[in-house]
Amino acid sequence: MKIKEKSTEEKVIKKYLLRLRQPRIKKKENRYYIRGYKGTEVIIRTDHEILKRIAYRRTCVKQVCIPGRYETETKYIYTRKENRRSRPVIVPGIPTGREAAMPRAVRTVLHALSYGGIEVEASRKLADLKKMDPMRIFYRTLDAEVYNGDYKVPIRLFFPTEEDMENGAASGKKPPVILFFHGGGWVTESVENYQRVCARMAQSTGQIVASVEYRLAPEYRFPVGLMDCYAAAKTFYTNRFLLNTDPDRITIMGDSAGGNLAAAVCMMARDRGDFFPKKQILIYPALNNCYTEDSPFESVKTNGTGYLLTAEKMEDYLKFYESCPEDRRNPYFAPILEKNFRNMPDTLILTAEFDPLRDEGEAFGEKLKEAGNRVEVHRIAGAFHGYFALGIKFLHVQESFAYVNRFLETEEQEEGKHHEERICTVEKT
Repeated sequence: MKIKEKSTEEKVIKKYLLRLRQPRIKKKENRYYIRGYKGTEVIIRTDHEILKRIAYRRTCVKQVCIPGRYETETKYIYTRKENRRSRPVIVPGIPTGREAAMPRAVRTVLHALSYGGIEVEASRKLADLKKMDPMRIFYRTLDAEVYNGDYKVPIRLFFPTEEDMENGAASGKKPPVILFFHGGGWVTESVENYQRVCARMAQSTGQIVASVEYRLAPEYRFPVGLMDCYAAAKTFYTNRFLLNTDPDRITIMGDSAGGNLAAAVCMMARDRGDFFPKKQILIYPALNNCYTEDSPFESVKTNGTGYLLTAEKMEDYLKFYESCPEDRRNPYFAPILEKNFRNMPDTLILTAEFDPLRDEGEAFGEKLKEAGNRVEVHRIAGAFHGYFALGIKFLHVQESFAYVNRFLETEEQEEGKHHEERICTVEKT
């Protein structure tokens, strides 16, 4: 005899009937008034532990006190009976302290990874793991090079679309370009390691991304890496590259140590008069020359341990990068030391809440603003140093690209207005 299978609708109805009712909850300060049902128990838990189990011999309301130290954590309250349980009532934590903004599991991992100082070869091998990217075969790239004296500086172009790549310089158009300097403490990382970051950046912004393979310390100390970046920028801004570039549509951008190089290139260009960058984007830039207890920035003290990038590591990076102790007083080494911040590019600065570099990035923005420059500074809440390399699906990265795209679009609109004004002036003449 064939047994008739239950329909999907019958299964849904049965599942619904077996589901327990949620507890009803009222909260006043740290006291919870919870209505439970006869023969059940109510469970109160956080992400990592059970706080209370309350048994109900009859349907009634019980008062439960939760210690104040759990106020910052999200709580899940549900009814349970044997192997069944209700949907949880979620009580969000109150973010009263800086630690509350980051999940405990994340904090635990970060603390574990925030070990000692920098060992160059080990750090490079760890960074090189990012080369194993199965998506790399789908990236639209083109390798080229520019000269810094006799040295050929490799550059990899990332195109937003197949059409952009096929047209290239042959189209005769002048596409917008992001000239990008990668991070890594001037010591680690490479264009290869940043492939995914740059490919996603090209797709998200709709602009060609030119990633510069500058030479690394300690083999090549300050100012070698900076001059590689400067040579690349000069080639792009003077339209001597294989792309047909418009200097007004080029954005200099970098993260961490790359942010340092971006800021220094813009200062050097202004001082030398070789070219004039119109806009720069600095992602949690390293701009100062000291990360000891003598640092004037509070974030070095509060975020200097336990958040992946530590103050100790930053000191190691500076020692590898400097050619001599006197370099630390050079504004091209530490751009925040610059005395004259006038006539700098329009600037977007993004900082991370749990980053020892946070305050210096924001202070740099203030100095630029006080000197009359157009500046935007945004702090990414709950983020830590290096988040930009985590991928476009990461919420902090999405938030960052929202700021980046808005900044770029505004700049394009402003340039369009200036272009129209110039045309009108020529016609009147």
